[in-house]
Amino acid sequence: MMSMYKKWKAFLIGILWGIAFSQTSAQSGFPVFAFDSYGRWGYCYQGTDFVIPCYDNVVDLGPSRAAFWAQQNGLWGLRRLDNSEILPFMFDDVCVASQFQPNPSVIDLDSIVMFDRGTILPSLTLIRDYHYQYPSSVPLFFPLLPVEKDGKWGYVDFRGETVIPFEYDEAFIFTLWLANDEKRSNWLAEVRKDGQSAWINMFGIVIIPWQQSRTFSVKEAKSYLDKRKKFETELYNHQIDFLANRMDSVLLVGDYVNQFDEEINVAEVKGKAASKPRYRILYADGSPVVRDTVDFVFEREGDALRVKTDNGMLLVNLNTGESSAYYDSIAPVDTKGQALAWSGTSEYRIGLHGSWAPRNHSYRKYLAEIQSSMRQGNYDDAAKEVYSLSSVMPYYGSPWYRYACDATIRKVANVYNYEYDPVAIAERERRAAEKKAERQSNWSLLGDLLSVAGSFTDGETSQGLKAVGESIKVVADPNSASAEADDQTSAEVEAAASAQDVSLLQAQVNAIDEELEQISLQQAQLAKDRLQTKRQVVAAGALGAKVQTGSNATRNFSPPRARRQAQQRAKAQAPVRNQMSSIDNQLERLNNRKAELLAQRSQLNQQINELSGIANDYSDSDSSSSKSKERKVGNMAVHTFSLQEIQSVWRQLRELKDKAGSEGLTDSDLSRVRSLKAQAKRIRKNCLEQSGQTLPDDAIEDWNPKL
Repeated sequence: MMSMYKKWKAFLIGILWGIAFSQTSAQSGFPVFAFDSYGRWGYCYQGTDFVIPCYDNVVDLGPSRAAFWAQQNGLWGLRRLDNSEILPFMFDDVCVASQFQPNPSVIDLDSIVMFDRGTILPSLTLIRDYHYQYPSSVPLFFPLLPVEKDGKWGYVDFRGETVIPFEYDEAFIFTLWLANDEKRSNWLAEVRKDGQSAWINMFGIVIIPWQQSRTFSVKEAKSYLDKRKKFETELYNHQIDFLANRMDSVLLVGDYVNQFDEEINVAEVKGKAASKPRYRILYADGSPVVRDTVDFVFEREGDALRVKTDNGMLLVNLNTGESSAYYDSIAPVDTKGQALAWSGTSEYRIGLHGSWAPRNHSYRKYLAEIQSSMRQGNYDDAAKEVYSLSSVMPYYGSPWYRYACDATIRKVANVYNYEYDPVAIAERERRAAEKKAERQSNWSLLGDLLSVAGSFTDGETSQGLKAVGESIKVVADPNSASAEADDQTSAEVEAAASAQDVSLLQAQVNAIDEELEQISLQQAQLAKDRLQTKRQVVAAGALGAKVQTGSNATRNFSPPRARRQAQQRAKAQAPVRNQMSSIDNQLERLNNRKAELLAQRSQLNQQINELSGIANDYSDSDSSSSKSKERKVGNMAVHTFSLQEIQSVWRQLRELKDKAGSEGLTDSDLSRVRSLKAQAKRIRKNCLEQSGQTLPDDAIEDWNPKL
């Protein structure tokens, strides 16, 4: 019979996996991130659902929960994915961080370079307040939410009921301590009061007493976390069950429940000059549902009412009186209180709780096409899609889109540069030649030593050593005198005849490489100029036609006014667009010239190989090596990407080491050191498993700061 503890363990694992793969989860591969537009913030869930920017700020609850904190008029509330309310706007502040940090979270994104297009995306730094940035490397437990109210922090559940009183100066999320110790593992949260910290459990009981905030060793943590007794395990299990059930019951988007049960009146407006009937919609008390008269009123759908006006169709929430933006057409409302809407060629999903942006957002389309090309191993097409995405990125109005796409774009650029950059190819060929010559030299030296050792006596053993030594020298250097003793004269004649031709061809290849390098430099500069010009286009358009912002940005925005603004914007942008067209023409000419040079270089290298006798002397070995190369194409890509990742870890560790020598490390810095070293181990392990190759060592991974 399963023990109570094993039942608790199975239950906890089931909760975590159930949350990660519940109906609230969307497809993997697209990150959760918040984004801003014209000073307003919206929400994106795994690239599939977008809440239009309408809040002062938003905070993610992590990649496995389709809910988010939203701030409005200085107060915070909790919203579902469909923008419906979980908790009203009632809290002064919220937190999703795991520990105190004195500075905001800084996200540094390096520039991304493609060898034939230069810098396609510049370096970028994003900053978020530390307690609004969830730690992706820490297992999180969210059924208890740390919030601030009336100047004090406490914890509430997903129904807003207070579980741990509001009595702390600051509070943080719960994290799992001693996860590998089955008898002592526990969910604890740090709380701060009067400059000191303590760690409490889900009942609000202080487990680690008040002291200065610091990082604990495993031995110290075990001294505080005693082994649980049977009744403690049962109580602990019951609390997790209670809180998790409350969370799951409110996260899922259920069927919409109609709340408006009053009648509405639709009256035709009589007018002498009216060419067609007009209607006014009124509540039972005579107040207007829609301020203006309308052309047509569709049949009521619970709390929802669709109407048609001169400007398009509206979706009205009768319970709140709020209406959507104008659309060309709106489909009937479903049981979730949602409907499809169309404006031009774009399809949107809207709802009674507020409008959503289109699911088929352009950035998600690009990512899907890029990832499809990557799965097929076609990095040439993936690179073209990456370049197209980087070109439209400045028009999205938010750097957080770059953050969402950075990892995918960087991987494609790294593999593309590795496989197609002629400079990188030449460098790999040079290194391969050096390694081959080094191996031949080592084997030849071994053959010489064995030959010398076998020359001292005429015994059978000595003669055997000498024969082995001569065989090793022949294998190590097939062009040596011993390997070509039977055809020495013909080899010398062939070498003399082709040496001059090879040198001339190599000189041409060197000249092409120099021109290719100059073209790459010109393309890099033009790419920077083009990016700057794009920004000027956006700035000129903004000056030409001021964009209306706020909650009425799309409402009351008539098509004639939109056309006038579009004309003004186009006129203001015309000179800068001409400049961009000139840059594009120059880039196209450079690309054509580069393609010609690469074709010439390939032909010259083929002639050099033929004259060097590679095809004839090593036909058998070439056949086997070509098959080996086919098998290792993917391995080289994995190894290159892993090398980029581990070099980034080395750089961050060196920065922390410099900080330790100058000003010392904080608890957060020490935690980051451990996280980076663990990340380096994972990168090495994954690289070895996926490519069969090891990564180089660096002494910085062995650095252990003083605790």
